Amino acid sequence: MTHSARRRPSGRPASSNLRGWRRPTLVGATGVIAVALVAGWPGRAADPSALQFAAGVAGFAATAMWIRSSRRSDQVEALGPWLLMAAVVGATQFTGAAASPYAALYLVVVLYAAAFMPTGRFLLIAAGATGARVTMSIGAADISVSSEAGMSVVLWISASVFVHALVRRLDNAAQTDGLTGLWNHAAFWRRLQAEHARARRNGTAYSVLMLDVDHFKALNDKYGHQTGDAVLRRMADILGGRVRGSDVLARYGGEEFAVLLPDTPQEPAADVAEKLRRLLAVGGISVSIGVADNGDDAATADDVVAAADRALYDAKLAGRARVGAARPQPTRPAALRPA
Repeated sequence: MTHSARRRPSGRPASSNLRGWRRPTLVGATGVIAVALVAGWPGRAADPSALQFAAGVAGFAATAMWIRSSRRSDQVEALGPWLLMAAVVGATQFTGAAASPYAALYLVVVLYAAAFMPTGRFLLIAAGATGARVTMSIGAADISVSSEAGMSVVLWISASVFVHALVRRLDNAAQTDGLTGLWNHAAFWRRLQAEHARARRNGTAYSVLMLDVDHFKALNDKYGHQTGDAVLRRMADILGGRVRGSDVLARYGGEEFAVLLPDTPQEPAADVAEKLRRLLAVGGISVSIGVADNGDDAATADDVVAAADRALYDAKLAGRARVGAARPQPTRPAALRPA
């Protein structure tokens, strides 16, 4: 498959590197909506029963955001914008519908979805907000109210689409290695930690391959860094054309690459590593590869990477241009690994 590993997987959030901001931002948005609903829009009267309903929903959303269960956090964060929108719908419905001062709060919900949700969920939330806003304006007696509602929908949908596109572009830049176009070190670790959590829940295996170009320093010293960069780009192209779409291929650092193989124990992963090594050798690139899996139930993601790194060290010591499989042994400092 061509370059599938070098693109963003369609099922992952576009703003995953902003993930740490999602919960506090959603709590903050909830607070803004709750304060506006309880205090009342400046200069406008509101129905107390509507405020109680809306504040109750907003309060529930705020409480839900603080659930710490790792198995439920994704579902809670996905549900949060819908709860906020329910609060706004309830408030607008009971305080003038299309003419309600609270209709402007739809913008808070849609902008949050634009910034922090994957494209599919963002479009669903935007469509829901648009449908609610338009439905309320249809029955308005004053044509100016309907016109104002239509214009506001166009404006905040346009703004949210712009924000969503901007966040995606910034996120891609933050996760991509500039030289090879692959995932970078930080993005690899996010995917690895997510896969480790999934494997632990489901009782499945995954493996990590650590690949290092043999004698890369000597290559740079003899032919220059431009040649070294060309070798790394060529290596990325070869690997990107051979790994599965579900695998994660990254430039780990310097001349070192990493591959995450979901649902793959160590033995078949070693066979994959050997095929990749031979393929790179045909392309004129000699590499050593270390392989490790999460076979130890007590192992962390860091332990798996450390084991693969030790296996890579052993492959270097054994003569390079080979695959090394992890085995229990004392950790050796990465700085001592042969070039």
